[in-house]
Amino acid sequence: MTENNNNLPAKRSFSYGQEVALEIMSQPNRGGYTFEQIAELAQISPKQLRRWRQSEVFQRELQKRTLLNLNEHLPKVVNVLKDQAIAGNIKAIELFLKSLGVLQERLLVATTNDVEFNSRTDERIKSDIDRLSKLLDDDTDDDVIEV
Repeated sequence: MTENNNNLPAKRSFSYGQEVALEIMSQPNRGGYTFEQIAELAQISPKQLRRWRQSEVFQRELQKRTLLNLNEHLPKVVNVLKDQAIAGNIKAIELFLKSLGVLQERLLVATTNDVEFNSRTDERIKSDIDRLSKLLDDDTDDDVIEV
């Protein structure tokens, strides 16, 4: 496998059997075939097909081809979404506008300044630590059982 100038692997070559399996499995509902039938068409064992399906490279290629197949239906989906939005479906309107980039969700984070916390001096912090330590010492004395 060669590399391109971005140090990314170039397009991977797949065997005949892998190409057959990828093509069938990327179709909706695996083209109506079972995994056993796909293995037979690819001229491999079902066990080999199972190993391929566990491979990250095979999974990425399968996902890529599945998305390419779905892209063929994208115009129909957008048309249905548009019709639903025009009919007044609020969710469809929102999704339609988001898909066009007209509507974007924003997360606003407001920060507040705790004046009391920020105005504490080192002396006050040390005195709080001493006070809390004394409370802890007093509290643990009650729990000590002398034998």
